[in-house]
Amino acid sequence: MDYVINLVSVVVVLAFLGYGSWSDIKTREVSNTLWLLFAPTGAALTVARLYIFPELLWISLGSIIVATSFALLLFYTGIFGGADAKGLICIGMSTPALPEDMLLSAHFFHPFFPVVVLSNSFLVAVSMALYILGRNLFWKYSTNGSLFLGLEREPAWKKAFALFSAYKADFSKAEGKIYLYPLEAVVESGGAIQRKLNLFVEAEVERQDLIGKLRPYVEKAVIPREIWVTPGLPMLVFVAIGFVSALVLGDLIFSIIYAFISIF
Repeated sequence: MDYVINLVSVVVVLAFLGYGSWSDIKTREVSNTLWLLFAPTGAALTVARLYIFPELLWISLGSIIVATSFALLLFYTGIFGGADAKGLICIGMSTPALPEDMLLSAHFFHPFFPVVVLSNSFLVAVSMALYILGRNLFWKYSTNGSLFLGLEREPAWKKAFALFSAYKADFSKAEGKIYLYPLEAVVESGGAIQRKLNLFVEAEVERQDLIGKLRPYVEKAVIPREIWVTPGLPMLVFVAIGFVSALVLGDLIFSIIYAFISIF
């Protein structure tokens, strides 16, 4: 019976996360109806699991509390959007403990499955930085242009951060692609205009506001049409990938640390 409950839990999570990720990619919005269906379904499965295995009560409660705390912390600090936070909370309610019958790996450091999903999600998201860096290097050597033309006064650490988190794109593309967020801001002081790298864009910030503030300067050719943008890829997609990777590969960060220690 435990195998059946774990199987149904995994299928339910994959179905809801799959639909939520698709909706997030297409529209950058996920209907609250999804979470209103997901949460009670997941909670019912956990209650059924606890009825059969009451010894999992404290691990499950602890896992749900930790997952919910992380979700709220990431949401209120602007790292997570609303859908991302709700998705993590629902995962906690559906599979709070390790669904052992469904795991293909035994590499886990702790029993809080949603936390493993979260750490795997961040690891996958960070890997995108390598792709962005490669894209910037390709632009540099294919155009022989200056990546930071007009931004020479910006600190070196900001430029380094931008190399891993953003790339240059025409303003019209930034306007047309809903996943692209301008990473530049224009500051006027004493009649002088200065471009700045605005690195910390919150997940819930209105993209059109950022575009609107830059448009007059682009239209008047005060700043170049090619600006720095960051791909605001929906974190919910990475959460879904993190869930699958946790089932198949286990705790990726723990596995990397363990492999590193084993070498020495």
